[in-house]
Amino acid sequence: MKKTLIIGFGSIVSTLLIYAFVAIIGAIIPNGETGGGKGDIDVHLVSGPIHYDVLLPATPQTRQSFAFLEQAGVPINLSGVEWILVGWGAKGFYIETKEFSDMKASTVAQAVIGDDAVMHFAAVGNIDGIETERLRLTSVEFDTLVSQLLGSLQSYDAIPNAGYTTSDAFFPAKGHFNIFRTCNVWLAHVLKESGIRFGAWTPIPLSVSLSYSMFQAE
Repeated sequence: MKKTLIIGFGSIVSTLLIYAFVAIIGAIIPNGETGGGKGDIDVHLVSGPIHYDVLLPATPQTRQSFAFLEQAGVPINLSGVEWILVGWGAKGFYIETKEFSDMKASTVAQAVIGDDAVMHFAAVGNIDGIETERLRLTSVEFDTLVSQLLGSLQSYDAIPNAGYTTSDAFFPAKGHFNIFRTCNVWLAHVLKESGIRFGAWTPIPLSVSLSYSMFQAE
């Protein structure tokens, strides 16, 4: 029994190491695009405990594009709001795990094997002092990114009582989350579809930060 447990544990560790190694390789392989870094519109990637979100400037045009958020209680038109946060992830894990202390084995397991996807939106104020990765996009790249983000939504009807606070919201999203198509992979996909140079496969936060440093850092 002891030998079996040791072998099983060793297999898990080996699998995780292989996954991490491939995640690093995928991050340094370019996605074939050439955009980003040459425009005058700032978009930020901000890391959470396990994934990255996108921060879009809350310009009048962006507020209009995401006007449906007001009906869900996300106060994007409130004075002092400078950014709109957008993220994508596994329904169970994303909604129930605001902090590491909220993590449950059951939600982790569900995310690994596959779960419905949701999108998270929040209104954000000044981000001075917050560490982010800045993307400098052209107007065409930015407009395409906004279209990609909106196109990831399954519905404009918010999921009831699913927000972390009274001023954020979750919505049903297209796609299915699993260990190979994580929130960070989704992020790289929408960047690629917007013509932005990034890593080809970025399943973990380290992949995103590594891709950024290689392809977008100033």
